Amino acid sequence: MRWIAHVNQVEIIGAVLGEGHRDIVPETYTHMGIWLGKDFLKVERGNQLIEQVFGGQYFYRSMLFFANCQQSDLTADRNGIRSDQEEHDLAMAKIQLFL
Repeated sequence: MRWIAHVNQVEIIGAVLGEGHRDIVPETYTHMGIWLGKDFLKVERGNQLIEQVFGGQYFYRSMLFFANCQQSDLTADRNGIRSDQEEHDLAMAKIQLFL
């Protein structure tokens, strides 16, 4: 018998903007960071991932990333991603590895 593990696929696109290029973003505090999504729609911010990888609070203000994971389950109000599942943990680990 052969077992195949379910693999989480995370698609990430983004940019790191230097200080001279951040002026194209009207409000870096609310627009920048890493956004988690499903069906290629923004669902919630995941800036805690950037803080864990880089060890600082405001590094997200120079980054704009979107991470889409089709295996994520949304909360009942569809404004968040459920974090109590293995798929969520696998996706977060892959995003941290990317960062």
